[in-house]
Amino acid sequence: ALLIAACKKDTGSKTTQINQVQGSIKVDWGDTITISGQNLPAQISVFFDKVSSQVISSNGQQIRCVVPFFNTNPTVSVTVIYGIDTVKLNNYVTLNAPVITSFTPTQALGDTVIINGDHFNYTGLLVTFGNVQSTVIAASKKMLKVIVPDGIQSTHTTISVKSQLQ
Repeated sequence: ALLIAACKKDTGSKTTQINQVQGSIKVDWGDTITISGQNLPAQISVFFDKVSSQVISSNGQQIRCVVPFFNTNPTVSVTVIYGIDTVKLNNYVTLNAPVITSFTPTQALGDTVIINGDHFNYTGLLVTFGNVQSTVIAASKKMLKVIVPDGIQSTHTTISVKSQLQ
């Protein structure tokens, strides 16, 4: 009698896991976020909605990637692709709404106003005085420099900022 036995060698491969979060992560376009997990491969792709993200690093425990510009909704799902596997993190990130904290007062049409706040992004930026759009001269994440537009009834009107789809 001939007896042949075969054993499969344990290669030590472990299951890749990505940690879920409660709620949604608040972000701005261009922010770097971290997605945590276990046994994350080095070769990995990350998409916000359907827009590819720049992956900065993947070290097995964390994926660091940049929030790309997407123009669908303020809240989107993130898809992580590695090998032939895909993990979808539903409603994973929400863009921060712009916030105005202060502005320099003005007395006349055509004056320049400095608007201070947070979460301003030049892409898709819209500043209005009442219903009239103004011209943005300079923009950063925390400051806008705009011209009070002609066509408003008074310099005492509501200033609105739309940025990051909100």
